[in-house]
Amino acid sequence: MQFPRLLALVFVIACTCLYFATAFAAPTCPNAHPVQPDWKFCEICGARIVPPDAAEGRIVQMKAYAASRDCDNLGRVATIDHATRLARANGIRQQAGRELGAGLTSEARKAITLLGTIHADRYIQHCRVGKAVYKNGVAQVWIAANVRASLLRRHLRVGLQLAPSVVVVIDETMDGASVNAPQMQPAVTSALLSSGCRLFPIRDNQVSRWQGFVAPVLSGNVRAVVDEYVRSSFDVIVVGEAAASFSQNNQGIISYRANGTFCAVDAEMGEILLTKQISEVRGFGKSRHQAGRAALASLAGQMAAYVGPAVSGRDSDATQLRIIADGIGGPEHWDAIVQQLHNISAITQLDNATCTSGTASVSCLSKVPALALSLLVNDIKGLRVTDYTQESIRIQASQ
Repeated sequence: MQFPRLLALVFVIACTCLYFATAFAAPTCPNAHPVQPDWKFCEICGARIVPPDAAEGRIVQMKAYAASRDCDNLGRVATIDHATRLARANGIRQQAGRELGAGLTSEARKAITLLGTIHADRYIQHCRVGKAVYKNGVAQVWIAANVRASLLRRHLRVGLQLAPSVVVVIDETMDGASVNAPQMQPAVTSALLSSGCRLFPIRDNQVSRWQGFVAPVLSGNVRAVVDEYVRSSFDVIVVGEAAASFSQNNQGIISYRANGTFCAVDAEMGEILLTKQISEVRGFGKSRHQAGRAALASLAGQMAAYVGPAVSGRDSDATQLRIIADGIGGPEHWDAIVQQLHNISAITQLDNATCTSGTASVSCLSKVPALALSLLVNDIKGLRVTDYTQESIRIQASQ
């Protein structure tokens, strides 16, 4: 009589384990909603599910020019081909400058040049040579091409750990009417700037369009933000609603209560970075206007303390990479290169070094992503980065 009960108990335990295994293995969107394998967007919140590199993103048309002198007697065809490659790299630099804005650091400029040199095909589509002239050993080439601007922007931002470009849209009311001198937007903006973020400019004739994002995002629908990311060049949007209302008049001292709801969203994937509600913030004054502004100012101060860290926070985990070197003269040559790599402060660990038949490799832990580390390696005399991915860097060594 005990055997059937034992069998039933085992069956229940097995079903329970299977249920939890299936539940935990089920794919989810960036906001943890369950999704189907064939979905490109979450049907609950609208977040993007497709991996970033699989999405076309924003495509921008560009034109570029370059000239190349035939110093090695390569001939007309080879020199024009070299000038075309230079023009493609110039096009990448131009678009990257537009994406990242003014005031590029020297590190960013080096990264843009590196990407344009070794990975132009990753970012350029349908390149067309409009005109090519070869005269007196000099080739001049004009090209027109489509640039995968979203992909280029993402790789530069992640690879160099650049501060995000942020849109801030906050609806602010007092007793149901719009506030002429807002408190919330300046406070949140100041907090973001203090955290190192960059502000995405909104033109006066675009304010109402951007305000249309507030209600759907606060209700949990981020699809409109993801769609807008394809058309614009911002990284994060912060939306919110703040309302102050009359509370009481106590012998001439007027009090107001302010309530606010705020949300920060990663524009590319639709991941909700922050959702915060703050209620019953009090403000006092001798007039309604004064008390209402005091309540909103107090609410603004509390909200700003949350927004900056949530938006500008960066992943500080070490990156595991493999450095592969070609053109190695022998073990002694490779040992000297490994010692040079040891001197890079961003590398915290090197191990599993191997060297066979002119090719060598070593595993490393890096405090910076692959692109940033590539720039540091590229600065070492005798080493030239020829390729990189998120998992490896390939270099050419000269003896």
